[in-house]
Amino acid sequence: MKFLIITFLVLASCASEPQPVPAPALETATAAAAADISDVVATSPSELAAITAEQDFLDEMSNEGIYPETTPTQITVKYHRSGLTIGLYNESYISQTDYYQQKRSTAVYKVVPDIKMGALIHALTDLDFFDIADVGRKRHIGSSVTILFRRGTENYTLAWGPNVNPELFEATNMSADSIRLMYDTTRSIQLIENNSEGDFFQNESDRINNQNAQQRVKPRK
Repeated sequence: MKFLIITFLVLASCASEPQPVPAPALETATAAAAADISDVVATSPSELAAITAEQDFLDEMSNEGIYPETTPTQITVKYHRSGLTIGLYNESYISQTDYYQQKRSTAVYKVVPDIKMGALIHALTDLDFFDIADVGRKRHIGSSVTILFRRGTENYTLAWGPNVNPELFEATNMSADSIRLMYDTTRSIQLIENNSEGDFFQNESDRINNQNAQQRVKPRK
């Protein structure tokens, strides 16, 4: 099952990067695309071939039950022990161009195409995420991992910790791994504020290490 999920997510990562059609098949692909895509005006055979390749990919994904998620969607994973937070928006939430032009202090969120979000939601559905997660946004004190999902007006929370929902260890971590896979395989170029003028990534690493060290030395109550 996990291999199937990874396959879906890796395939989806190619959706925004359609592969070129081989030269011998170009005329056939061009004619087919011209017949099927009436609302797109291509300026060159290579551009039309790229559009055709992307449409073929979307058709292939739909055969697996994966469709673009066009409702504004936000997914957040919080790793409470390390202090790490990662998240994803789909392009129906905000466009990549608009989001990445905004300067911010962290690179917590990335923006993925709607088809990639659709593939991720398909994977989470296979993991029974929506069946076992709490409906609404809830805080689980003491949890090690928390996943927050928001799609339109829908909200779900899934959390796990040694003393918090211990029976949800596998489901929570596999769901978090699927989201992390999508996050790690999504390229982004972001404007990050660095007022300290030091090594931003080293400073972040030092901050997390210091925070973890302080947590370890706190006396148990």
